[in-house]
Amino acid sequence: MLLKLAEGANSIVVRAFYSDGANTVTASQGYTVYYGAGGEVVIIAVRDSDGVSLADLRTTSDSTLSFTAYGLKDGSKLRASVRFNGKTVTGSGDHFSATLEYGVNTFEISAGGRNDTVTARYTVEYKENGFKITNSFNGTVIDNTTSQPSHIAEELPVYLDTESFRFRFYLNQETGREQLRQVRYNNKPLSPDGDGWYTATLDTRRPAHLSLHYTNADGTDLVYKWLVRFHRNAEATPEEKKPVINASIEVGSTVIGLENGLVLKSPDVITIINSVSSGGEQLYLNNYRVWVNEQEIYSPCSQTGSSFGYETYLSNEGANTITISATDADGYAVKQSWTVYYEKGDVTVTISVEATTVGLGYLVPPTDVTVPGGTDLLTMVTQLLSDNGFSPSVSSNYLAAIQRPGICDGFYIDEELMELIVSDEMDDFGAGLDPQPASMDSLGEFDFYRWSGWMYSYNGSYPGYGMNVCKPQDGSVIRVRYTLALGKDIGGFTSASGSYGVSSGNYYKEW
Repeated sequence: MLLKLAEGANSIVVRAFYSDGANTVTASQGYTVYYGAGGEVVIIAVRDSDGVSLADLRTTSDSTLSFTAYGLKDGSKLRASVRFNGKTVTGSGDHFSATLEYGVNTFEISAGGRNDTVTARYTVEYKENGFKITNSFNGTVIDNTTSQPSHIAEELPVYLDTESFRFRFYLNQETGREQLRQVRYNNKPLSPDGDGWYTATLDTRRPAHLSLHYTNADGTDLVYKWLVRFHRNAEATPEEKKPVINASIEVGSTVIGLENGLVLKSPDVITIINSVSSGGEQLYLNNYRVWVNEQEIYSPCSQTGSSFGYETYLSNEGANTITISATDADGYAVKQSWTVYYEKGDVTVTISVEATTVGLGYLVPPTDVTVPGGTDLLTMVTQLLSDNGFSPSVSSNYLAAIQRPGICDGFYIDEELMELIVSDEMDDFGAGLDPQPASMDSLGEFDFYRWSGWMYSYNGSYPGYGMNVCKPQDGSVIRVRYTLALGKDIGGFTSASGSYGVSSGNYYKEW
């Protein structure tokens, strides 16, 4: 018999048949023959246990593969190098060993010199024998070694376009006792369709349990649980289901609707979000994500009711992009972007410093101050006070006190105002109707009464953040005012201030 060999490994099987007329006996023997033309390198790679070439070894149920590998050139043996699943394997002489991964494994075996190196590639699929259950959604393998505490379920995030979750289980039997007994979702049984697939309608707002009731190879009835969390693919939201984003820009306490083409003189602004679902359901903090120039802002700096403010620094002179995404409780989402412009330049702000509550009138009358855009108010006020002969004392974000020799000389507090403070229980220090400053050379926090100190209004409103955060826009009007009662005497008390005193709001007039 004349055979034509291919280059490399060739498998030859010889079979013999014997028949006595009634019975037939067959015997066979396999051989691997390697062929290489003169001067060429041939790769030899065989399994140690039975001499089967790796070229013929398609599948195995053994987790470890030990093999011999080398090169042949003109009858001479060449040392081989081996890579397994992309990583180099170190052998002992011609002998190598690899622990197989479940599924397809790849071997690359090379031999030869600089100019005649030959590489042979082999694939071996590892298939476990014995009982196991796999699924179509995350590949969890359940076998006789699987244990799961009864009170713990495997976390299963599911990303879908709709609430319909379709899945199936695959059973590999070993003893014949194994079976899939029941599948339950949200404590209700599911029935498979004709192809063995199950369909569950997921709860969009809260996780629910998916449980597999099965019998293992030992005949023991067990349960495996998953805690299924639905995540809707954002791009799958139909137009009519998208949440409605209401967004604005706050500069100081001036609020401007967020729109394309908005020009701002300060790079430090706050983006305010107050949005609802398509059905009108209010959205809150965990429903939003905010980016400026593709940099995400991870947490808000302020909250007023259902409105959340995010510090948005416009890092580019010129065009800046603000992006907001909103996702409702059912996973419906929308993502919008706006282009706003930061125009670098000077701003002129009108600032006054007033101590009318203690009868001292204007310490600094309304004064126009011109500064570079983006300058914070605390810097503006301290410089203005210094220019007018005062020594300001500041904390990290507010004006604590103003000093000047004899600054409190001639102070006067309206008797009606003092009576209101006492009756409102804002007189924690017990000064009553005869409050006195700690020093006649300083006017600041805790003087006269417990809740005395400096506050500021921005275009008529009192912001809920410090002077260091406020970056006034051109034309803004700032009034820095002294209060004896946490703003109640100057119209500056808000619900955000907390619960202080008996009175729930400002007094009936300003002093």
